[in-house]
Amino acid sequence: MSEALRISINSNIKRIECNGYGDEILIDVSDASVFDKFNAASEELDNLQKEYNKEADEIKERFPDETDTDALVEVARFRIKYINRMIGTLDAIFGRGTVRKVFRENYELNEDFIPDEELLMEFLDQMIPIMEDLYKKRADKIRGKYSPDKRGKNTR
Repeated sequence: MSEALRISINSNIKRIECNGYGDEILIDVSDASVFDKFNAASEELDNLQKEYNKEADEIKERFPDETDTDALVEVARFRIKYINRMIGTLDAIFGRGTVRKVFRENYELNEDFIPDEELLMEFLDQMIPIMEDLYKKRADKIRGKYSPDKRGKNTR
């Protein structure tokens, strides 16, 4: 019987602890599109904020008395709509359930918890330098590993 040949490839999954309970966000830095997706998501969240502000202004025009019950209900509904879109965007980058992991205590306290915009933006603000660092390290590793000199193809 012949011995099987084997290969071993590092998956380059990076783990980011996201709370004191050991939950982790997984980032696949080998996915060539992950950094582009993160950048696009940042832009999408900025666009969502603009849409949100525009719709908030429209609601204020329809309901000048911001303490009106109908106004309060409408504002709550449209905020939830935008927040759920933000959650979907973040989960698309970091994996399903990311927001639940990050805000685990909140969800344990209230299963129907919906993080507000401030919490989601704080999460994103904390992820930006992490993603920038991962991108830089990955790019440096690829440049160092696959340069022409390393591969014996000096182009001089």
